[in-house]
Amino acid sequence: MLNAGDNFLARGKTEKKKAELIMTAYSLMRVDLIGLGEKEYVFGAPFLRHLSKNYSGNFLAANLVDPGQEQSYFLPYLLLRRNGKRILVTSVLDPLYHNYLDRDKLTITDPVASLKQLEKKISHDLFIVIGHGERKSILAWIDQVSGIDLMIHGHQPGISRQLEKYKDTAIVNNNIRGGQYLACLDISWSPTGHLIISQPKTIRAGVRQTREDPQIANLVNNYEKWRRDFLQQQACSPPPVPKAVQRSGSFYLGIQSCKRCHRQQFQSWRQTPHSRAIITLLRRQKESDPACLPCHVTGMNHKDAGGFRSIIETPRMTNVQCEACHGPAGRHPQSPKAAAFKPVTRQTCKHCHTPDTDPAFNFEQDRLKVDHHVRQQPKAKSKSAGK
Repeated sequence: MLNAGDNFLARGKTEKKKAELIMTAYSLMRVDLIGLGEKEYVFGAPFLRHLSKNYSGNFLAANLVDPGQEQSYFLPYLLLRRNGKRILVTSVLDPLYHNYLDRDKLTITDPVASLKQLEKKISHDLFIVIGHGERKSILAWIDQVSGIDLMIHGHQPGISRQLEKYKDTAIVNNNIRGGQYLACLDISWSPTGHLIISQPKTIRAGVRQTREDPQIANLVNNYEKWRRDFLQQQACSPPPVPKAVQRSGSFYLGIQSCKRCHRQQFQSWRQTPHSRAIITLLRRQKESDPACLPCHVTGMNHKDAGGFRSIIETPRMTNVQCEACHGPAGRHPQSPKAAAFKPVTRQTCKHCHTPDTDPAFNFEQDRLKVDHHVRQQPKAKSKSAGK
């Protein structure tokens, strides 16, 4: 069983913990190898080496070199033997992704040279390459390296319904879709020695289609419990604000701080669409889109002043909170009269409700949807009033 890489999608402590879970699960699933993509390096190459010690399979990267030792940082290839056939498997990364590895001072060498060397040096019956690059790069590698029987395109997500042929090489996509599918190929040889690769078959790895493994299910449940506890703790522990920003008084506190004194306004705000702004992005899988996030969270452009960083790091700053419209509270709790909150005007709203993002926006009508001012009820007049 092969994995085409790019298993890690984001940074952060919870994602790092998830990476460990993924590798443990792959060991239990007996995945033979992982063709490392650039996203595996988000936590650094040394972390990957740490993971490899507890992973029963192999990490492959043929053209990733440690200049200090002048050798491959990970295993350059794997030679599998199946039914008397020698199957040579390797993985290469496009040098365009060097920025993922700059901090580790590793070098991505020419993938074509690496593939040519392996194809010539290692005796084999079948040559499989996991390629991490754009489509034009993949095709260029095939043009320059003869003898590649199967190219698994690690950067082309989705389901391969048909086997693509380019010259003498069969091409399939990585098919993983976040681990939802397994792709299967039947490979055989005719009596005359001609290689036969079947059309890809996909198996949905869902609980309705596949029996759940109790060990892996237990790992996932433990991770989810740890993640909930961690995020809850993070929500109550805001990141430190630099002293210079603290002195200026212009820093963010979050809705929980406002709630302590303005409980009625908080309860009113909870009934407005602003309190659920992040859900819109989550439903559309846009929660990491920098073009959308600023108008669905609080203080995103002021990360060093206590504002939003990411859903993982600062879940307490999601949604359009008080400070998104009124400005950072800063030292307001200690000195209420000293705070200079900006007035909320038509322009405040139009900063996010633009003709492109909200063409039907009507300030006079729509502001009532988020109105959370608590008005004093008029006192009843006494019978003697006016006398």
